[in-house]
Amino acid sequence: MATADEEIGNESAGRLIRKREDARTFHEHDPAGSENSSVLGESRKWEELATTVDTLKSDIKELRATVNERETHIDGIRAELGNFRTVTLSYMSVRSRFFDTFLKDKNSWQKRAADGETFSKDNDFAHRGDALIDALMYEENVRSDRSTFRDLYGSNPDQVLSLRDDATTVNALNAHATVKSNSKQTAPPLCFYRAFSLFTDEIEAAGLKSNHLLNPSAPVSKAYNTYWEEYKRLME
Repeated sequence: MATADEEIGNESAGRLIRKREDARTFHEHDPAGSENSSVLGESRKWEELATTVDTLKSDIKELRATVNERETHIDGIRAELGNFRTVTLSYMSVRSRFFDTFLKDKNSWQKRAADGETFSKDNDFAHRGDALIDALMYEENVRSDRSTFRDLYGSNPDQVLSLRDDATTVNALNAHATVKSNSKQTAPPLCFYRAFSLFTDEIEAAGLKSNHLLNPSAPVSKAYNTYWEEYKRLME
């Protein structure tokens, strides 16, 4: 019994033989002989070429449909980004007022302490640190007073943005800005600010890497723990 491959080979050979017989019959009944055969060959080539062109046209049509679909999708993304940018810029105006208020009140700690005012745990987002959005204000040229940013967050805007994936560090920077900008508190103890300053110094020494707190024995991790203990004590 013939195998499947043998059957396929026999079938292909049979087709080839039939084609040759058809060609021979054509020559025998065609007075013009090889001349008409040549014309027939050229005609077949043109038919094959026409088929290829039709296929290419179909492919191009499909590609155009795909491109149009993707362009529509991209336009949607651009619209969403535009809306996000509008919302972000609106929020930045709120954050800018946070900076203005801080600058107005930054020298009044002694007066508040003399009046016996205590720390207020204000949860209003406009009165809390938001390091990443505040850093973007400088990228968008909403503000240019970088020294004020460093006063609040202990680092420059570009340095903070390089830590965007480190939620623990960003939260620690936000906590400092919240404490330092609070207009309803007595002046926090110097040990709080010293601990924060040491922490930010160690961040820079560690190379501003988002994973710098993964090693608990690293100097930056120890500095963070000391600072965070001071912060928690202040919030009690």
